[in-house]
Amino acid sequence: MTETSKQKVYDVIIIGGGPAGAATAIQLKRLGVRSVLIVEKGCYAEHRIGESLPPNANVLLKDLGVYEAFQKEGHLQVCGSCSIWGSDEPGYNDYIVSPFGLGWHLDRNKFDRFLADQACQLGAILQTETRFVKSVPNHSISGYSLELKSKGGLAQQVHARFVVDASGMQAVFARKMSPSKKIVDRLICVSGFFEIPKDVPLTSQTLLEAVEYGWWYLATLPGHRVIAALATDPEVVNHYQLSKPEHWMALLSHVQLLPPSIRPYLRLREKLLVSPALSSHLTQPGGNNWLAVGDAASCYDPISSLGIFKCMLTGMEAGKVIFAYLNSHEDQIKSYMQFLEADYKKYKASRDHFYNIENRWPGSPFWNRRKMNA
Repeated sequence: MTETSKQKVYDVIIIGGGPAGAATAIQLKRLGVRSVLIVEKGCYAEHRIGESLPPNANVLLKDLGVYEAFQKEGHLQVCGSCSIWGSDEPGYNDYIVSPFGLGWHLDRNKFDRFLADQACQLGAILQTETRFVKSVPNHSISGYSLELKSKGGLAQQVHARFVVDASGMQAVFARKMSPSKKIVDRLICVSGFFEIPKDVPLTSQTLLEAVEYGWWYLATLPGHRVIAALATDPEVVNHYQLSKPEHWMALLSHVQLLPPSIRPYLRLREKLLVSPALSSHLTQPGGNNWLAVGDAASCYDPISSLGIFKCMLTGMEAGKVIFAYLNSHEDQIKSYMQFLEADYKKYKASRDHFYNIENRWPGSPFWNRRKMNA
């Protein structure tokens, strides 16, 4: 980091301290980039949706050099999944035969903070409770000047040779640089968390169940907690008034895969979380001295279980591209965008396959809409 007119100049500023931003920072520091600032609007205390890591994520954690430390964090290993999907009979996917090992159910806040801390241990700087306000080109450094604002309202100006947007689906920087966004699906998730007594046995499987109006997801989390989430359309949420806990719980009670052992303990301790789960991508996720990673570049349907994996993967790939850009002035942004496009096409084909399997409700608007978008 250097000082220009008493203002800080960083090689890279990353907007967003989630898995995408942290993975980018780790990759950059491991490659030798001198000064990296991560700007995180939260403080890793708020609920973050998305807690599944597929087995192949173990490879990414090893490549980032954090796998051994990750194993000590107390996250739960997952042996596979059980689903009622496309048939009335349960089907099973066993991770024991996976060449990558088992999957994971995460304490998501703890995981995000862990990755950010790993980046800091390598020399990155993390500013929490700080949000990006605006930016302008800074031609003197061939980069950008950014205005940031802390929780207390204190304004700060920093400068970057390169900017990474890892701010999630809001894409607060990228949408101003490239406002065109293609949305394939406007899925929405309504999620609730339950605390289960420690003497009640819990499954280590991910549970998925398709229903006429969408699909349910259930998973055991660290701390003997369980998450249940309904993925559906906004119209269904409004029609059934699913933001009201009693209505959401009434539907959950009919889920066949809901383990009988935990049914007596399904008392919500917190408000339901209603959050968008788009399938979308920016048509231009990069440009001169900037690029987008993770959900800022593209959002994947949670049915894929690839959200966090994709965030880390794009961050790692971005780190390589930025390192080359900063050190050799070779423009590899185009190759990065081609990588994102190929990965999105692969995801889209997998997503369409999952939704096309389910044909039990030919009159269902939910399922017909997904088949039309296939």
